[in-house]
Amino acid sequence: PMLQQLAPSVRWKLCEQVRGKNFRAGEQICREAERADKFYFILSGAVQVYREVEPAAADGAPQADAPAPAAPPPMIKSQTTPAAMPPVEECGTRGRRDSEPQQAIQLSKSVFAGESFGHAALTTDELGAVRTASCRAVQNTHLLFITKVMFAQALEDSEESKKESKKKDDADAVPSVS
Repeated sequence: PMLQQLAPSVRWKLCEQVRGKNFRAGEQICREAERADKFYFILSGAVQVYREVEPAAADGAPQADAPAPAAPPPMIKSQTTPAAMPPVEECGTRGRRDSEPQQAIQLSKSVFAGESFGHAALTTDELGAVRTASCRAVQNTHLLFITKVMFAQALEDSEESKKESKKKDDADAVPSVS
């Protein structure tokens, strides 16, 4: 929907610049807190979008300064999804080293073929914007992506074309003197 709001000339320019990438099931696409510089469209496959949250204290209670995690939304099933997506509790934890704290994974949503994610990478004005969630392929997935730079260039080129077209129209509108 976001790209449908753009002028056709901008969409054509983006089509010329789009790139593709394949990810195997379980492969990381992007991580929370990394620089957000790509918008992704899923051609085939499925992607889990999730956040890393602080684990509960040893007694099972949430840590005092950590907000209670919100309940994840129900899993969405469609014809393009695998029969069952892993439930939140099976997403497990991700640790860096034994001495570092483990991060529990909370599922935010799943996205499937025909859907997109990473919109904020294009819509934030800051070049240093960061990802608010991590994403990984749930099954073999083929993505198309555009970068923030590609998007900005397509918009700029469109504005240049509009200005040139207006100048030409204005020149054609000048009455001739006979």
